[in-house]
Amino acid sequence: MNRLIIVFGLPGSGKSTVANIIHEYFGEKSIILRTDEIRQELFPKSLYTQDESDNVYAEFYRRTNHFLNIGKTVILDGVFAKQSERDSVQVLGEKMKTNCHFIHVISDEQYIKERLNQRKGDVSEANYEVYLKLKSYFEKVTGKYITIDNSGNIGDLKVNIFSFLSTN
Repeated sequence: MNRLIIVFGLPGSGKSTVANIIHEYFGEKSIILRTDEIRQELFPKSLYTQDESDNVYAEFYRRTNHFLNIGKTVILDGVFAKQSERDSVQVLGEKMKTNCHFIHVISDEQYIKERLNQRKGDVSEANYEVYLKLKSYFEKVTGKYITIDNSGNIGDLKVNIFSFLSTN
C-alpha cells in the first residue's frame, strides 16, 4: 500500500536528509516532492511571500494527488509552517485512502545556521534570514506526528527513521 509521508520543519533542519533516507527505504516505489523545487519552477526569484507559498502548495498537492493515484509512496519535503497547510495534506491523504505519516524535523539552531551558511548549489534559496522569518510564524504542531532531531549523526538518524517506518 502506498503512503503519504510529510517531512516538515524549518529551513536547515535537515528535512531533505530525512526525506532522502525515507526514499532509500522505499526505493523505486516512492518519490520525493520538494516545495523548494516547485518554488524554483514557479518563482525563480522567490521572495517567500504568502501568495507564493499558496501557489507552491497548490501545485504540491496537485502533484501529490497524481503520484498517489499511480500507486507511489509520496514523500513531501517542505516547511509546512501553518497548521492549515498540514491539515490540507491530511485531508488529501484521507480522500486518497492513504496512510499519512507526519515527521517534524528539528535541529539545534547552531546546526541550522551552519547548514544554511554552507549551502551551495541547493535548490533552496532559504538563508538564515528566511529561517528567522519562517520561525517567527511557524505554528504549533497539532495532530498525530513524530519529531526527529537531526542534530546528531547520520547513522543514528537512519536507525530512528527505519525503526519508525518498519512499525508504522
